[in-house]
Amino acid sequence: MTKTMKGWMKYMSLWICANEITNQTHFYYFEKDFDAPLGATLSAHVCADTRYQLYINGHMVCEGPCQGSSYVRYYETVDLTPYLQEGQNHISAKVMHMEENSFISVYKKSRAAFWFHGTMTHDGVERHLGSDETWTCYRDDSVRFYHWPGVHTSVPPFEEVLGEPALCPVAVKGMYEPNIKNRSYNLFGLGETYPLAPRPIPQMKEEPHKPMTVVRRGEGFIEFDAGTYTTAKVALDFCADKDAIIRVTYAECYSLENEQGHRYKAARDAYDQPTSRIDGVTDTLHATGKPQTFKP
Repeated sequence: MTKTMKGWMKYMSLWICANEITNQTHFYYFEKDFDAPLGATLSAHVCADTRYQLYINGHMVCEGPCQGSSYVRYYETVDLTPYLQEGQNHISAKVMHMEENSFISVYKKSRAAFWFHGTMTHDGVERHLGSDETWTCYRDDSVRFYHWPGVHTSVPPFEEVLGEPALCPVAVKGMYEPNIKNRSYNLFGLGETYPLAPRPIPQMKEEPHKPMTVVRRGEGFIEFDAGTYTTAKVALDFCADKDAIIRVTYAECYSLENEQGHRYKAARDAYDQPTSRIDGVTDTLHATGKPQTFKP
């Protein structure tokens, strides 16, 4: 049997948002420090607008939400116990809020928003840890997003990283406490901005990192083959002279040129063809002269 710590009985976990409206896609960081005793456990429900990655003490523990609609937004339930440490702990949610019409496969509102509802248990006593206006928020102005002409808006925008992080404090605004029990509906339709329901599919399973194969290189470029992944996450560690520009292009196969001069998708192993080229989404990185890591 579990009892609740006095003083936490009425604690609410609010949807919180960055108190600004912009017409551009940005990364925002919602952060909170908290203390945990040795042997404590912590589980939480998490959601955000538009996409997020949740970190505890520097470890990424989950991401989401999976695709929803204007009628439902799914939240993740995660066990954070393996990442707790005795004493001070740090929660950070990296939230990507997308501008209107930038990614049509995602339902979004006008502000970056985040919701965290956690329960910490120690010696049979529960303590609630949730998002509210005591959290801090930063906007990262070192990353810009853009679309390439001819690329459909069902594709997420391309990234341009301008070097070192440029974190700008943004005021946090409390929105409301979600009512999960009634799925956020009322007799007249939608009762809340974000109707919530549990995530219906599991998190993607991450396999151990696999090395990529160099298939072709030349002056100023190098091409890698990542193998036949269904879904792959890219991480690039690099160090280049300050102000050097690195462009990273992703494609499922090479393109070739036909007799009329038009390009078409060909085979993933067509690197030995004279007109072969990698055409796809491109991210742009500005080097700082120091070791950097890029994870799109």
